[in-house]
Amino acid sequence: MSDEVKDALIHRLDYLVSGVGRHFTNARRAFRDFDVTGPEYFLIRLLSVEGTKSVSEIASHLSLTQATASNVINAAQSKGLVAKVKDPDDRRVTLISLTEEGEILLERVKRERLKRTGKILRRLSESELEDLVRIFSKLKESLVDGESPPDRNEAQ
Repeated sequence: MSDEVKDALIHRLDYLVSGVGRHFTNARRAFRDFDVTGPEYFLIRLLSVEGTKSVSEIASHLSLTQATASNVINAAQSKGLVAKVKDPDDRRVTLISLTEEGEILLERVKRERLKRTGKILRRLSESELEDLVRIFSKLKESLVDGESPPDRNEAQ
């Protein structure tokens, strides 16, 4: 495939992803329906999967600054979604864990997000969904491996 053809396909894909992205953003409205922000949702999801974490571990996992992670944790704590406790091995470290209320909220938000996302994706065949999962898995893997998308200014 020539660079010209590849560039045209990338341009078309960029346009399509922007249009589809708006609809998936609507699926994020589930956060608002449950009085939880996106970062709070990703925090409780992380704790659900990984278990108790320190503030610095959370910041690293969620690609946040330590200060931003602390703000998200404080907001989630004020809603009863997470609990803070001092690390018994190092009193300077604060550990964050998911509360029962956080677990319940996480399941409710996940169900609603899946319902909304399902409405978007129902028109695809099983093989199309498998292709999409394969492609997005490959994209995610390349992003995790450190290949980040270009700057907005660079892309224009």
